[in-house]
Amino acid sequence: MFIYTGYLDESGTHGDSAVTIMGGLLARAQDCQLYEIDFDEIRQRHGFQIFHTKKFKRGTGDFKDWTLSQSRALLQQTRQSWSRTCSFQHSKQCGL
Repeated sequence: MFIYTGYLDESGTHGDSAVTIMGGLLARAQDCQLYEIDFDEIRQRHGFQIFHTKKFKRGTGDFKDWTLSQSRALLQQTRQSWSRTCSFQHSKQCGL
């Protein structure tokens, strides 16, 4: 028997947004714990506290003055960590 952890996130539900989107992923709970440990190391290495996609994409907050190379390195390391730590994974995005 496995216990799974799901993460869901929405965007576009505030103000007068013309589009709403929700993304999510499902993984084994023990794998998510391994990923969280790994991601903490990545976070410390890159020097940010909390990852907010909006701030990352706009280059604000902890991501102010980041180079394209720094941003790409973070994304690559995050993807590699997820692939390495999660034995089962399923993600789905659907625009509404």
